[in-house]
Amino acid sequence: YFALASASPTQRSGLYRIKPDGTSLEHIGDDTAHFGTDYFAAPSHDGLSVAYSSTRTPCFVDPCIRVLDLATNLDRVYGTQDYLVRGAMAAWSPVEDLIAYSSGSAVRLIRSDGTPRGVVAQDAGQVKWMEWSPDGHWLIVAADFGVVLFGVQNGLRLPLAQFLSYSATIWRPTQP
Repeated sequence: YFALASASPTQRSGLYRIKPDGTSLEHIGDDTAHFGTDYFAAPSHDGLSVAYSSTRTPCFVDPCIRVLDLATNLDRVYGTQDYLVRGAMAAWSPVEDLIAYSSGSAVRLIRSDGTPRGVVAQDAGQVKWMEWSPDGHWLIVAADFGVVLFGVQNGLRLPLAQFLSYSATIWRPTQP
């Protein structure tokens, strides 16, 4: 399925999933009326959960990253809080339980159980979009200063000058 955030005159705002053939649009996550928005959905590598950005209580103007378990349609709880970490953008590794997220001008890594896994960059700027490479070794980040390719395991930082004005970046394997 595909996960997306949407709102229209006939649909409430929030997270949705839809089958690859375009059928069965289904609202997922918080079904109650609330102040705030859920957006930037990032499905887990195993398809069982979705990490997403949220401005719902208590996050508001300081967004947070939540993790939704699709089997129960409930957000995971971390001690006394119902969000994973403060942050504005999330991208789930396609090969393991590792979530990259933006926090201020930093890009950080965390496991979905709340275990911190390090910092990719302290000075990335405001992140507009990020995506993992299919093998999970690289993170491509579009931010204020352009598009940068980060080697998650080796610390490499490769600015992609030809993509300076790009914001949404997607990385998919080539088809044979």
